[in-house]
Amino acid sequence: MLRKTISYYDSTESFYHGLISELLSGNVYYKVESNRETGGGRSDLALYQQDVAQNAVILEFKVCGKSETADDAAKRALKQINDRDYASKAREDGYKNIIKYGVAFKGKMCYAIVE
Repeated sequence: MLRKTISYYDSTESFYHGLISELLSGNVYYKVESNRETGGGRSDLALYQQDVAQNAVILEFKVCGKSETADDAAKRALKQINDRDYASKAREDGYKNIIKYGVAFKGKMCYAIVE
């Protein structure tokens, strides 16, 4: 989808954040929260299913640095989720299954790792 729809110049983190937020906002199974404070900062996106016995999903986005690989940027995003404890709100709300995604963008490429 990125290859077909965006310009190479659309390569800022806020652009990707808005794009993914919009894509996920129509999901009837999850409530989507953007840039909400939790733990020691603000996660880019958090998705919560209505039943706490189901899933909470934390997403952090990074744009690759000039000499950085997509894998390294995604690992950096995942590390930020853990270092700043972005899952704390989900735990406090009673979610047991918290899925964390570090997502990296490089031009028209997207790479994600999950924990």
